[in-house]
Amino acid sequence: MAQATNVVLMEKAYQALWKDTPGFVKLQGKLATEIAFITKNAPKTLRRKTGSAEDKEAARLALCKAALIIAGGVAAYAHEAGNHELLVRVDTTLTLLLSGRGQDSHSKCEDIHSAATANLAALGDFGVTQAGLDNLQQLLDDYEELLPLPQVAIGSAKGVGQAIDAALDRIDGILNNGLDNLMLQYEDTHPDFYRDYTNARIIIDRPGGHGNGNNPTPPPTPAK
Repeated sequence: MAQATNVVLMEKAYQALWKDTPGFVKLQGKLATEIAFITKNAPKTLRRKTGSAEDKEAARLALCKAALIIAGGVAAYAHEAGNHELLVRVDTTLTLLLSGRGQDSHSKCEDIHSAATANLAALGDFGVTQAGLDNLQQLLDDYEELLPLPQVAIGSAKGVGQAIDAALDRIDGILNNGLDNLMLQYEDTHPDFYRDYTNARIIIDRPGGHGNGNNPTPPPTPAK
């Protein structure tokens, strides 16, 4: 694992062996930087993608339920008043309000709010109040803010995932082409250090779920 490899390098006894070798110091610093970047950003590849979709559906349901209650009061008033046009306008069900795209639900609920607002003076006896309309408006605003989030979150997660993949590629280069070669000098002089490093290099961890399932090329063994 990359993390495990860096842990070996940073052990006090082993660090003393390479700290005076500028090239080794530079490569270890790059390795640590890439690992820190991946550790910080890996959770972002999933966090909002799922959360925003769930938030959107919960807000959509809450909005449609509130709008249905308002629509029921307006429909009762329209029936009593003989206002067939208004009755047809607000005649709906929860299934109808939830059907179609998210923007469709928002538009239907917004129209119910508009119809109720226009007739508010006559709706008190039917359970429709300004407070209820204010609540519906807040739900409309909240849901409108969530509408673009799922696609934005997916795009953001994709971008972070690509950056993590690039960091993992750089780690491969740092290890395979850099540190593995510099470690050869310690195979005979400090076999414990070489052994621990080699063991840590058996599998490179791919944080964030971007592993390719393949083991890296192990440090080269010099010809005897």
